[in-house]
Amino acid sequence: MAVNENRGINANGLSHLLQGLINLFVKKEDGKGLSSNDYTLDEKVKLAGIDTGANKTVVSDSLSNPSSTDALSANQGKELNDKINAININMGNLGGGDMMKSAYDTDGDGKVNSADNADKLGGVPASEYVKQTDIENLAPGKHNHEQSDINGLSETVAAVTNIANGKCKTEVFDTVDAMNVWLANSENTKELKTGDVFLIRAVDVPDYWWDGSSAQVLETTKISIEFLTNDEIDEILGLATN
Repeated sequence: MAVNENRGINANGLSHLLQGLINLFVKKEDGKGLSSNDYTLDEKVKLAGIDTGANKTVVSDSLSNPSSTDALSANQGKELNDKINAININMGNLGGGDMMKSAYDTDGDGKVNSADNADKLGGVPASEYVKQTDIENLAPGKHNHEQSDINGLSETVAAVTNIANGKCKTEVFDTVDAMNVWLANSENTKELKTGDVFLIRAVDVPDYWWDGSSAQVLETTKISIEFLTNDEIDEILGLATN
């Protein structure tokens, strides 16, 4: 049985943690704020020396503005983008584009791709396709089988259906030994279906399920929780402040 180690915190630890968090905050004192004014005289002099409008950005709303420093407005940016798109569309209508061989004859056979593809079916030469006369006549139903022809199909379908419908049977035992004695009786096992569950009352042993031929151990996990000490909580709070 797998054991999952976990750490937790009890009521005493929670109270200690809360007090530790409170201590992390700066307490307000009467007559004082929580921040100080660190604005210096040197910074004031520096700010006073900056020309008015030195960092001001002038936004122009005209494409014909001759300035090389003014920023273009969003409205004019959209208009400029529309003009560029219109030019690209017109160039496409005129047949403009990359006339390099690498673009129009990608397979290097000396034919423009469009003309080359005209001799093919779906980009594949006709010679690569199988002729209809070469295909064996596959009459519908030729490979059909009755359910009874497939070994174990009906039993498997019934088992899955029972599981889906919640019809699995559950047997409860005090111990694993008691379960094994019950399973040793063929009169009991002949009625079992795949997915039937065997529950063991003893909390320190796993439960089981029937897979159609034998009992399989269910996956179980034991959770073990160890509470944090106050010293460990203080260590965690110390790391949070570093």
